[in-house]
Amino acid sequence: MAQQAGTYFGKLIETGLDKNTNNTPFLYMTFQVSHFYDNGWIELPQPLVRDVRFYLSEAAWSYTAEDLEKYGFNGDWKDIRFKEDLYDPGSELLCTVRKGDDNKAYNDWDLPERSFGSGKERTPPTTEEVRTFQARWDTQKTAQRRPPGNPGTPPPPTQPTQPNPNIPHGASDAGDDIPF
Repeated sequence: MAQQAGTYFGKLIETGLDKNTNNTPFLYMTFQVSHFYDNGWIELPQPLVRDVRFYLSEAAWSYTAEDLEKYGFNGDWKDIRFKEDLYDPGSELLCTVRKGDDNKAYNDWDLPERSFGSGKERTPPTTEEVRTFQARWDTQKTAQRRPPGNPGTPPPPTQPTQPNPNIPHGASDAGDDIPF
């Protein structure tokens, strides 16, 4: 059963290395989660045991190395340890909920301030690309713009004007001269 998304608190109780189903190696940190934050820390009725994973693939290495250093990794791959305050008193953990390919809800657990994805170098678009985006946006908005008034209601029907009996046929009451 998926947990509610939000901020939790737990103590680091185990670390190690493993591989996922795609054979990608990762370092795991197992936390015993004891509290949930909801306008204050609320103790969970039953503690949870949840993992935070640091992938060790070539593509993830730069992010992982930065994060491992941030959390005080001792550099010993046979006896993995992190900074002491993760063990006691513990750390905040972030839980997000995602929908899997099987349409079931799954939790992803993480530590705050992870650099995964944030260390990517950003390359802004060229001025010409920005102009193209602007033109596309403006065109779309202009096409969606409706004429003033309520376009869903037709205009009120006009009443046929009754001829003024005091004006001869062919003349108007707008001050036209009456031909003689």
